[in-house]
Amino acid sequence: MVPRFALLVASFLAALALPLAARAQTYESTVQPEMLRIPFAPPVGQRLDYEVDITRTGEGKSRTTRLYQALQFERIESGYLLTIATTRMVNENSAIDLSSGAGADRVPVDLRPLTMPVTLEVTVEGAISRVRDWPSLQRSIAGIPAAIAATVAPAKRATAVTLARRVLAPYASMTAEQAPDAVLKGWPSLLGLGGLELISGRPYQSEVASQSPMISVEIPVTQVVTLTVTSEGLFHLVQRSQPDEEKAGLAISQYLDRVGANLNAAQKANLARAGQRFRAMKTRISNDIDLDRQSGIVRRARMERWISLPGMGEGTDVIAVSRIE
Repeated sequence: MVPRFALLVASFLAALALPLAARAQTYESTVQPEMLRIPFAPPVGQRLDYEVDITRTGEGKSRTTRLYQALQFERIESGYLLTIATTRMVNENSAIDLSSGAGADRVPVDLRPLTMPVTLEVTVEGAISRVRDWPSLQRSIAGIPAAIAATVAPAKRATAVTLARRVLAPYASMTAEQAPDAVLKGWPSLLGLGGLELISGRPYQSEVASQSPMISVEIPVTQVVTLTVTSEGLFHLVQRSQPDEEKAGLAISQYLDRVGANLNAAQKANLARAGQRFRAMKTRISNDIDLDRQSGIVRRARMERWISLPGMGEGTDVIAVSRIE
């Protein structure tokens, strides 16, 4: 069976750059190919509403959390400012209204950074370059354990605060450039596609390096990308990615060693066993993205990360994004 922490670690592999090397590839053909180019011209000053479904499956169970998010672009000299605000969160247990900032104390601690309003600096191609005013957001994240302490019974307070600090600790050392992959779900993979040129229907393969903000090791990834046009007149981008499993497993194992540095002997032994399993893991990543042909803005997308660990089973982490018209 795949425990919840395993799926969280697997999601660290989600921060993959689209292979720009594909733009430089050329092919000989007797038929004039159709070259497709993705634009990036988002509507400025207009609210764009989306549903973001986060589904984790493992141990024979499936859990979905739905975020309702409002996006708005503003033009700046270097590109755009993108503000993302989560207005509502729904899961099997509750529906939480976050439109006024209230209700944040009801959000699970590991999801709170994902539901905080965030402003991002975006390039003219749409790639997220950094979180604006990241130190302020870091201070807000650092204050979550104290907020939790005020809401739990005294007998459970110390345990709750310790757990919260452990979950949130990686945010303290992140830079503004690393933070987008940690505080957003799905969006880093859906932006930055502007200017990409591919021959319609022709697969492009390239080798890229992926680095998660929580695992400071570059992991080689083989990607195959195909771009077509749907019957609805949308761009359809298919991306299949295969990380170097040996290097990814080693990086995650080393990360677990660092996380467990202050644990007792029994807990360290458990993490060590988990680390050995990660060294033999299997994983796949796939993205299917539909984009508006005039603006390059996503209409809908499905991003899936699959992981299998010896003796622990397999699980998936799926993010589905859809525009609310």
